[in-house]
Amino acid sequence: MLTALACAGGAGSPPTSGGVQGTATPIAFAQQPVDRGSVPTAVVIEQSGTASPAGIQFEDGCVTGQAAGMPGRGQVFGSGVSIVVDVDSIQTFSRAVADTSSVVCRGGVGQNDVQQLVARLNGVPGMTVVDYTWPGR
Repeated sequence: MLTALACAGGAGSPPTSGGVQGTATPIAFAQQPVDRGSVPTAVVIEQSGTASPAGIQFEDGCVTGQAAGMPGRGQVFGSGVSIVVDVDSIQTFSRAVADTSSVVCRGGVGQNDVQQLVARLNGVPGMTVVDYTWPGR
């Protein structure tokens, strides 16, 4: 295409008076109609299994995060720890899942660990911890 423009623009022609070359001639491309009748389409032959629950679900290590929608309320749980959060976006909820995983998945989680995690989650803009439990509570 560059060759076509260079030739159309008179790249080989001598400069006009004043030292400026001739202007390039625009090239128009014709659009051809497409027959979409010959394009294959997907057809559901058999539907099996159960429908996925509405909302989103994240899994990270040994925890799972589930939420009905964003913004909204979600729950992160695993290894006996359960944290309920209100979040403003999917990214914020994903961070709640990742932060919870970093604490819960290393094992031996106690009250102090969970309380520190809750304090960290409450410090994230757009996130509020509504409720939480840990093993033994």
